[in-house]
This record gives sequence, C-alpha cells and structure tokens, in this order.
Amino acid sequence: MTGTAQEYQYHLKDHLGNVRMTFTTKEEVDDAKATMETASVTTEHGQFLNYDEAVKVNSSLFNHTPNGATHYATRLRGSANEQYGLAKSLSVMPGDTIRIEVFAKYVDPNTGNWQQALSDLMTAIANGTAPAGTVVDGGLAGSIGNATFPYGGLLDKTPGGTPPKAFLNYIMFDRDVNPIFDPEQTNFIQVSELARETGANGDHERLYAQVIAKQPGLMYIYLSNDNVELGGPTVEVFFDDFKVEHVKSPVVQMDDYYPFGLTFNSYGRENSVPNRWKFQSQEHIDDLSLGWDSFKWRNHMPDIGRFFNIDPLASKYVYNSPYAFSENQVIAHVELEGLEKYPINTTNPLSTMADGMRQYFKAAGSLLDRAFVSVSATTTKVIGTMKANLGIGELTVTSSVEKTRTITARPNFGEFMEYNSSNKPTAPMFKIINESEVNQVTEAKVTTRAEGVDLQSTITTKINLETKEPTVSADLTAGKDGSGLYVESEAKLNSTKVDAGFKAETSGPTFKIGFKAGVTLYENQTNK
Repeated sequence: MTGTAQEYQYHLKDHLGNVRMTFTTKEEVDDAKATMETASVTTEHGQFLNYDEAVKVNSSLFNHTPNGATHYATRLRGSANEQYGLAKSLSVMPGDTIRIEVFAKYVDPNTGNWQQALSDLMTAIANGTAPAGTVVDGGLAGSIGNATFPYGGLLDKTPGGTPPKAFLNYIMFDRDVNPIFDPEQTNFIQVSELARETGANGDHERLYAQVIAKQPGLMYIYLSNDNVELGGPTVEVFFDDFKVEHVKSPVVQMDDYYPFGLTFNSYGRENSVPNRWKFQSQEHIDDLSLGWDSFKWRNHMPDIGRFFNIDPLASKYVYNSPYAFSENQVIAHVELEGLEKYPINTTNPLSTMADGMRQYFKAAGSLLDRAFVSVSATTTKVIGTMKANLGIGELTVTSSVEKTRTITARPNFGEFMEYNSSNKPTAPMFKIINESEVNQVTEAKVTTRAEGVDLQSTITTKINLETKEPTVSADLTAGKDGSGLYVESEAKLNSTKVDAGFKAETSGPTFKIGFKAGVTLYENQTNK
C-alpha cells in the first residue's frame, strides 16, 4: 500500500526460490523543467543543481518559455566561470527511461550579421545600461559559483567545426560511482548552426536524448559550453526549458546471493516498498540489524551459514550438527522449513522440466477436480402423496423415508500433484466417496411439459435420522421422465454448493436408481 493507492509486487525467483528481482505495478514518472522564469523559481531551484548560481538573461530573443511575465534563459559564455551550467542527478534502475530536452541558441560570432534587436541588447549589456533584471548572476560570480565541476574531462569531445562547442551532456555511473562508457548511456549532443541567432528571433534548436538504463546506477545530466577549453573564442550560448523526464521501470529491487544466503550486489529503488522475502523466499529480518532469515522453525544467520536455534529433529540426524543449514548442501538442496534439506533435482534437466510440468498440471488439476460421477440406489417408504394441477403444470408433494447409498468418483489431481520429500505423490489420482444415509424427506415437485420435454422444478427438505442434520436443495431438470440436464443447489448447516450436469433416473414404487455426471460450480464450507 502506497498512500491510498494499492501497489502489487511480483518476484522473479531462481531455481532455489531466491527472489532475484522485484517488480511493482505502480506507474511512476518524475518530471522536472527549468524555465528560469521568476514565477517558477520556488519550484525549480529544488529540482536542479546550480540553479541558484545560474546566470540568466531576460530577452525574448533567447527565451523559449511562452506566455510568461518574464523571458529568461540561462547563459554560458564558455569562460572559466561560465563553462558549466544547470545539472540534474538521478538514481536509476534497469529499464528506466530518461528523456532529456533543452532548447538552445547562440549569438552569431560575426557582429556584421547582427540585426538591430540583437545589437541593441548586446550594447546595453556591455555598457551597463540595460534595464534592471536583464542580466541576473545568482549567488557568487559565474554559472556554478565557487564550486568545482566534478566530472570534467570524462567525455571525449573533439575540437573544431563552426558551431560553438556547447553541449547537452549525460553520464551514467554504476552504484559505486564508476563511469559507464557505453555510448547508449553516456554521451553528449552539440548545438549546430541551427541555433545561431542574429537578431531575427529565429527558432531555437532542440537538443534531445533518450536513455534506457541497463543496470542500477546514477545518471548525471548537465549543460556546458566548452568552446574556450577546446581552443575556440568566447561565444554566448543560451539554454531554456531544460527538461528531464524520468519514467521508472517496474523494477524496484535486485538481489544476488552467496551460497548460504548472504546478499551482495543488492539494489533498491529509493522511496519504494522494499521486499523482505528474499533467500529461499523466506522473510529477512533487519530489525535491530539482526540480519536473520526467518524459517518456520528456526532463524538462519546467512553471514555464518548457520542456524542459531537447535534443530527440533536433532535426535533423528545424529550425524549432523544441530545448527547446520541444509546439512551444508546448498547447491542442489533447499532448507525445508528449518528442519531438513530438500532436493531440487538441479542435476537432471528432465527432472526440473518434470517438476515445472507437475506444477502446471497441479493448477489445471485443481479445476478438473470439480468434475464428478455418482451412482445412487435408494429404497423408499412413502408416507403420503398429494397432487394438484396448477394450470402451468402438475404439483406433487411427497413425504417419505429414504435409505440411500451413493458412490461418487472425483478427480484428485490437485492433491495428486503434491509430491513428498521422496518425490512421490501424497494422494491418489481419484477419490472414491461412499456414503450411506437414512433421511426423512419432503419433496415438492412441479412438472410442466412443452414439445415433449419435461421441465421439473423440485424443492426437497431432508432430515438425517442419525445426525439430525437438515438439508435443503432446489433442482431444475430439463429432459424426460426425470432424466436430462440439471442444475441443483444444496444447503446444509455448514456448507452450500451448486452442481450442474446430466442425470438419469429410473424408479419403482419402493426404489430409485440414479446416475449423475456433472461439475461443482460453487462450493463453500464454513465449518470444516
């Protein structure tokens, strides 16, 4: 549960039942956008690094954000104190998608190409006559103040070319902060001549990248103007609407294990619901820094590979230490509830395949177990009978004492597929149920006939003369002479069920023989 929304988690396990990866159904997207506008400062300064130190210029020539009271864009001149600009860092998990976008312009280095609007702006800034707030240098002088940029020189950028060496950059690190030099995860995008501004207020150039994280790690995204460092002149480059969208994958946790269950290479998404069921799908107890794996009968210490409780079955395994975990056989065995080792047949691929098929048929068998075939023989002593014509059909009410023996056969595949430690079934494939009852019966039956088909509606009340347990049932049969398709609902003190199928019946004055083949549609036992 996250807040008021439900969150379901699923686990990917290995052959030992160790949870290797945890997935969530929660969809989560984080958006951050630096417009640099005055109205958005409160929100944006907490989303981007170096925001409070950024140099920004208020001019519609370089602004990309529409419909604002101000028209700011951040400036990088490429000089020593204006080389690096806004940045953002992210913690990522495998499958995360990071979309990065910024809109850029640079001032045409050839002043002869400047139109009046650009010439007036640049002259006013240079002479200090621009209106207050035209140029804002937040914090200390420069675009990152007196901070030192931590990752200079990591990206191999080649000098040369006409456009300034200004970039949208992104670097992927592993969780130990080692850079990952995979061009699909670490790279840069340079501005082109499409971003040149002469004063004609042309379109911005959109710099865009999409990165899919391949491993747990950290991503650092930043803006830079490296033109001077790479041997070029000072060129003013403007960036606006710097946007980072982080689409989080369903992966929230990953764990690897040493043979006795100690975790390593474990990563979890920050602020996610952690999975505590890890080694062999047992709950890991971290309260008070215990680090235990809690099996049903004992607690396991994976750092030393031992239980700290004595084996409840120690007297049966005198050759084994009462503190040993899985008898120290942890590659092809799992620990059965903290009591004994249990083989997993990893050495035989056919056995592994058979176990998987067995689980499949167990699930399918649980559905087939609803089918049944039954034969019944009943001797009847009629106490009284009443008949009446209701217009829509004939009503027959009979009171009798019946002695019934019923033999029912049902599939038992669900239990049959449960194997014991010797890899043998623990139950038969079919169940044969032999029942004998003596009941006082009151039956009300309405029979209608249409086009040679009988439609019988029957309500029956039975009192078991031995247990005094009452049973009420309602039956609807479509067929002829009491045989055909039927649906029956039966209620007892502690159970209810609904059956449907085919039945056939033959009867005489003092006997009745019945056959049913059907399926139990619903069954509920309240007191087993």
